[in-house]
Amino acid sequence: MNIAFYTGASGLGAFQEYINLIGNNLSNSNTAGYKPVQADFENLLYTRMYVNSDQRPLEGTGVRVRGGNLIMEQGSMRQTERALDFAIAGEGFFGVERGGAISYTRDGEFAMSKVGDDYYLTTVDGAFVLDQQGQRIQLPMDDNDMPNTENLKDRLGVFQFANPEALQPMTSNRYVPTAQSGAAQVATDQENYKILTQTIELSKVSVADEMTDMIIAQRGFQFSARVVQASDEIEDIVNNLRK
Repeated sequence: MNIAFYTGASGLGAFQEYINLIGNNLSNSNTAGYKPVQADFENLLYTRMYVNSDQRPLEGTGVRVRGGNLIMEQGSMRQTERALDFAIAGEGFFGVERGGAISYTRDGEFAMSKVGDDYYLTTVDGAFVLDQQGQRIQLPMDDNDMPNTENLKDRLGVFQFANPEALQPMTSNRYVPTAQSGAAQVATDQENYKILTQTIELSKVSVADEMTDMIIAQRGFQFSARVVQASDEIEDIVNNLRK
């Protein structure tokens, strides 16, 4: 087996995935409540260099992206003067439900949707926002037969995790719990968080840092490609040798 070839090829795959993660972070630099994902690399399987040696030193055969680490740092806050915008200052997530599946988000840019004759608090794409009991938040009607959005802050459910960095990112800027993150718990200690009204949390993505990482990833990709090319050229020379 040509170890150099497989090492270079694994590097191409790893750095391509790294570039994809960076691109996803950059594309969400203006997404409310978005948390960037940082690539986590690890070595692949090892082989023995000298099977007859007493020390039996190991030789690496490549690298891969094991996964992404969520950077769950607080983003900056921006006031919007919009009644259905909320932000969590501190720890916690809003719970949302669609089709019976519950997920969690830091994006508090909400809307209202009508189901039958009733109005509910939802996300902008129609998922239902949950209260502290994990139930959909129905909006009462005022004297003018219009949805009343007052005091929504006190009805919003806030959920916390033992290890939020281990949550699994999903589509629509949402997360689901994993065995490592622990199950969602209703936040009861308000010393750890505060709900801000008419405010949204901005994305935590630093465009400057992501562009720097992009340059590093591109250089790694180019270097891996050169390793593959050099390995292929060496194999070509060996195959054309004449005794």
